[in-house]
Amino acid sequence: MIRAIVFDLDDTLIDTTGQLVVPAHQEAAAAMIAAGLEASVQEVAEKRLDFARAAPLEEVDLRTAAFFGAKDVAAVAAAGHTAYFGRRVRSLSAWPFVAGVLEGLSDRALFLVTAGFERTQRKKLELAGLERFFQGVEVVPVGGDKGVAMARMCRDFGFDSCLAVGDRIDGEIEAGRRLGMWTARVAAGEGQYASPQNEWQRPHYTIPSVEAVPSVIEDIEAGGEGPG
Repeated sequence: MIRAIVFDLDDTLIDTTGQLVVPAHQEAAAAMIAAGLEASVQEVAEKRLDFARAAPLEEVDLRTAAFFGAKDVAAVAAAGHTAYFGRRVRSLSAWPFVAGVLEGLSDRALFLVTAGFERTQRKKLELAGLERFFQGVEVVPVGGDKGVAMARMCRDFGFDSCLAVGDRIDGEIEAGRRLGMWTARVAAGEGQYASPQNEWQRPHYTIPSVEAVPSVIEDIEAGGEGPG
């Protein structure tokens, strides 16, 4: 039986790409140019989006700075990183079906592990009106190991009784599989373009949205193949 579920936030419970990502990349592009990058905002923003679709998010700033031949790659990348992850979020909503899904799962322990700046991620959660559903919420620094937080939240339930749900195969999916958890990849947002780089990044299930989570749980509890 699945006793606990760990959700990601961005592009899993909220449409971050549709509501926030494009303007965030534009602001990051402007910050990188102000820090010395020689290109247009449009060129830099488009290249950032290209890299975000193909690489871990924490590598996007360095790759973009290097691609455009920045004289000080580290400084330009740092400017983009701060602008992208530290931007103020003023309006945001969860996908309309999310609250109903979480309410329907209230007989299980629900947790949230998200990566980013603490202030920004907490604000997203507040604006989306989702914090009330979770027994625990942890914000992991960008590039940090989500597995540490996930292990802390799920240890008391037994990892083979826990399900990790998110869009990043190099984030919550790999972390969950390494812990021996079940995993469901949400094929949405920037994360949908990534391909597994190792066996740990291959999810047990791939779903179009969290609306399918109850069906995943039903399949697991009916005798699915189990964590590899």
